[in-house]
Amino acid sequence: MDYDDFEVVSRYTRAEAIADGVLIDISEMAREAGIKFPTAITAKAYQEYIVPHDDVRAMGECETGRLWDTLMMLRLYAKNGGRVIKFPVIYSFAAPSKEFRCTKELIAVCGSGDTPEAVITLMALGED
Repeated sequence: MDYDDFEVVSRYTRAEAIADGVLIDISEMAREAGIKFPTAITAKAYQEYIVPHDDVRAMGECETGRLWDTLMMLRLYAKNGGRVIKFPVIYSFAAPSKEFRCTKELIAVCGSGDTPEAVITLMALGED
């Protein structure tokens, strides 16, 4: 059986997922962090891990810092190689009156996107 004989019923591209908000393109910050491939994160992972809760945001925690921490940990764990990388990120913040700390695990999948070029997609556990 030749797969070229099958009719494509539906196709959802990475570009469409980014345009729809299902994926969030974080390639610019990823490049600043030393990651050379186009990088995106699922909207679910972004909301659950990158966006700080209101009480932590009130102490000064921000999305930019959390995203940077996430990309640094990805870079560290990516040195071991692999197409799928499960890695922890410790989000912590200390203010004079309170300290916040939690550990989350994310998954990074490296593969081809809309073209054969390698891309990285970050997601929450269970989204794969």
